[in-house]
Amino acid sequence: MIKTIRVAACLCALLIFAGRVSAALPYYDSFSYTTGDTLGTRTGTNSTSGNWVTYSNNTPPPIGNQSLSYPTTPAGPTPTGFDVKYDNSSTTGNGSGYHALGQSISSGTVYYSLLLDVTAIGTNGFTSGSNLTAGSFLAGFSTDTNPTGQPNPAGNGVSCAAPLVMRSGDGSASSANYQLGTGVNQFANTTISNRRFEGAQGPSAGHATNTTLFLVFSFTYRLDVANPNGPNSGDYVKMWINPTPGTLEADNNSAKVIDTGPSGTNDTGIYLNGGVNSGTASDPAIVGFIIRTNSVGADAMEVDELRIGTNWEDVTPPAPEPAAALAIIASGGLFLRRSGRPRHDPLSAC
Repeated sequence: MIKTIRVAACLCALLIFAGRVSAALPYYDSFSYTTGDTLGTRTGTNSTSGNWVTYSNNTPPPIGNQSLSYPTTPAGPTPTGFDVKYDNSSTTGNGSGYHALGQSISSGTVYYSLLLDVTAIGTNGFTSGSNLTAGSFLAGFSTDTNPTGQPNPAGNGVSCAAPLVMRSGDGSASSANYQLGTGVNQFANTTISNRRFEGAQGPSAGHATNTTLFLVFSFTYRLDVANPNGPNSGDYVKMWINPTPGTLEADNNSAKVIDTGPSGTNDTGIYLNGGVNSGTASDPAIVGFIIRTNSVGADAMEVDELRIGTNWEDVTPPAPEPAAALAIIASGGLFLRRSGRPRHDPLSAC
């Protein structure tokens, strides 16, 4: 009976943990805040420590009134709370919400995942100019340690890593579809030539509106100070569209649409600090995450279920199995009793 109570208590603790936000990694946000509040003035109770703050001079996107659902089968965990609604129809500027990660990451690989649903491209479509092919910046890691004093989420020497970028599907301003991409860095008023997209633009390229996508991104530090232009130098990124939650990264190669690392295009000499490293400087650390509206992208979209971590499993969790858990409780801990090895009970430390 004691073990039964212990199992029930552990399950309750897991459920409580799953619904809250932690300031350090792994990080999860279901956006269970007050509908209508802007992300930068988050007043809900979903965060145990650390808040979203307004980042840049314009209003961040607001909290919506629904959740998005995973598009893959088997499905991921059941979304809770609400979502973030983008309204990019205004031309008055781009507002951002910023959340500190609670730790500094300057080596290895860091991942993030989210659900995205573009609900309207708009009557004017994509703004003409370079954004038709180079895309517009919507979210990504940040190197900014002073977000409240920053007028631009990718300016004044601040870089954003593995940005989520969007462009016209067929290359025209009136495209009915959109394409997604990413790159090593995102700076304001600097080259964005390191961006790569999921494919070539064309009449049927990209994604239609009102379709939820499960997106996963990774950024890997690869700074070779001794040989910054060598064949094994340069940071790199990867991007997956609709991988299967709860499976291994290696099992989702068919969903991987961008890979600038050794197993892909191996784009060398590109660093988070903005270009080819001199051999004496070092890459800046990733310390935060940005969600940003952009007036040159699709008019309306929704983002939900943001996850950030240092491994694939942190951001691609499987669907929970409540029926199986309840069966264990109802059986009076029969499974644990049958094992005959209580000291090896993996739940004994809960």
